[in-house]
Amino acid sequence: MSPTQRSLNGYTWDERLRRYRGPGGRIVSRAAVREAIDTTLRNASFHARDLALQLRAGTLSLEGWELAMRTLVKDVHLYSAAAVRGGWDRMTQGDYGRVGQLVRTQFKYLDGFAQDIADGRQRLGMPGFLRRAMMYGEAGRGTHEAFTQSDARKKARELGGRLEARNILGDAQHCDQCAGLTRRGWMPDEDMVPPGMRTCLSHCHCTVRRRIVGADGEELELDEAA
Repeated sequence: MSPTQRSLNGYTWDERLRRYRGPGGRIVSRAAVREAIDTTLRNASFHARDLALQLRAGTLSLEGWELAMRTLVKDVHLYSAAAVRGGWDRMTQGDYGRVGQLVRTQFKYLDGFAQDIADGRQRLGMPGFLRRAMMYGEAGRGTHEAFTQSDARKKARELGGRLEARNILGDAQHCDQCAGLTRRGWMPDEDMVPPGMRTCLSHCHCTVRRRIVGADGEELELDEAA
């Protein structure tokens, strides 16, 4: 293994390319990384549902539920950021600070959720209660996208090119906004509404592909770049 690579559960992180390599040294596509993140977030969503069911059954207090949900929220956003950075040991203090800001925003939403329960505005027996709780487990997609986008913008600046983005529909029921963005095809990256900030919020399973267009018109699609 070269000095620029580190082991990650059988995979390696190539610092020069800022990409994962799998068995045989093959580059792992960003789609595959996103699929792994989706699996992790789906499991977190199921855990949030289990906590909500415990609260409904009375085996978990409201205070205990909120504390457990705070841990879940923090872990979800840290996992999502670390996956982009290449692992925990690649996270900088700036990265942790950025995740901290995102987590604090989620904590405010969670505090409001808990207050709604305490005041009776959110009834535990209603189906919307479980859906609302599960959204916190899936919210890491927005963090993953934000860190991926910042890496792409940094690369575009280094190469002196123009960054463009294209939405790819995921395996889910899509909101009109996701469908509309997909129909537009390639667009300036700043025009792309990030997953997690659309009508479907954290339920969004779309991915965003990006390319850098040079002054000479040459295109470099980042997902396939080596």
